[in-house]
Amino acid sequence: MAQTQASLTAEKNRLARMEQSLENRMVEIEDIENELLSYEYKLERAKESLGKARTHFEESRRELQQAESDHQQKGDSDTERQLSKAKHGFAMAERGVDSRNRRVEFIQSNYDELRTRLSAEQKAVTQSKNRISGQEEKVEQMVNAMLAKAEAAQRTAAAARSVTPVSKPELPAPTVAAAAPRRPPLRLPRPPGRWTRICWIM
Repeated sequence: MAQTQASLTAEKNRLARMEQSLENRMVEIEDIENELLSYEYKLERAKESLGKARTHFEESRRELQQAESDHQQKGDSDTERQLSKAKHGFAMAERGVDSRNRRVEFIQSNYDELRTRLSAEQKAVTQSKNRISGQEEKVEQMVNAMLAKAEAAQRTAAAARSVTPVSKPELPAPTVAAAAPRRPPLRLPRPPGRWTRICWIM
């Protein structure tokens, strides 16, 4: 019984560890989901910023083309300044698109990684729940088996107490005669030989 109790305690402890592990995974999932929400917001803002940068880039490209055309037609100092300004604006717009595009890619990469982690954790949670369910069933079976053994032992003990003990055969009470000590028979002493002779003489 002590060994069975020890086994049950071990299985209960194992169940508790599994439940704690599941709880830790649930907390991890909650953290990942919160982080995903944050990255979703960052990704949305980054894409909006990239869209604006691309629009600005297209405007800068058209301004550069116009400045080049004007400088080819007139070729004076004013058109030259406009061309230089357009080139600088176009380069800045191009750099702005590149940096915002890298930011979107970085956020998207982290977001995808979080989604992968979330999927793996959710799968692990499902597996943990299945294992916990199996462990709970195992503990319940052990408890039921112990209860059944205890009930059987109680029934056996009750049955042993209810059996009428076999009585010893009664011996007859001893009588007074049987209880009195036995005396040897009374024997008269044999007369001495001289009396015999006396009798013959008379």
